[in-house]
Amino acid sequence: MSDLLDAPAGKHGWLTIQESDFAFEDGTPLKVWGVNHSNKGCGPDREEADRRARWYAKMGVNAIRMHKFAYSHSAYGNPENSTELTKEGWNKLDYYWSRLKEKGYFTVNTPGTKAIAGFTSGQNIDLDDISIQTDNPFTIVYITSLDKGKSIENSYSILVTTIARARNSGMKYTHNNN
Repeated sequence: MSDLLDAPAGKHGWLTIQESDFAFEDGTPLKVWGVNHSNKGCGPDREEADRRARWYAKMGVNAIRMHKFAYSHSAYGNPENSTELTKEGWNKLDYYWSRLKEKGYFTVNTPGTKAIAGFTSGQNIDLDDISIQTDNPFTIVYITSLDKGKSIENSYSILVTTIARARNSGMKYTHNNN
């Protein structure tokens, strides 16, 4: 099933909606083969992380949803603050996601979009004509052409979306904490 991984990303053009289905510009249908992880499943021990990464690549998995890993009752969440992970949690997630990245996860490299997601602190990630480097331990950076059909290099407008680990600094929604 590893032939489901249709590399390189972007070779079929932009993702579009054709009638009621997602397909790429050249008519190739979008095929997503994914799994869901939550809580402890997002950061297994090293042996299990290695085994999963090999198996997902073999099975052609090209999407993994990870959620609730910072939840305070998960194995990795800080019991005092549900927006923070414990040090053990960061270490397990870092290792697991690095194994997945080695198998082809967490980068996008198309003419119209370049992206990285994961633990990339200090690494220089080259995606053809774009280099991305951050100092944050965990980073998500997407750079996308807003001019349909144009590469980032030839685009008049681009959208840069970044997400990184942040700590709540006492922000309140209303004056009475509701």
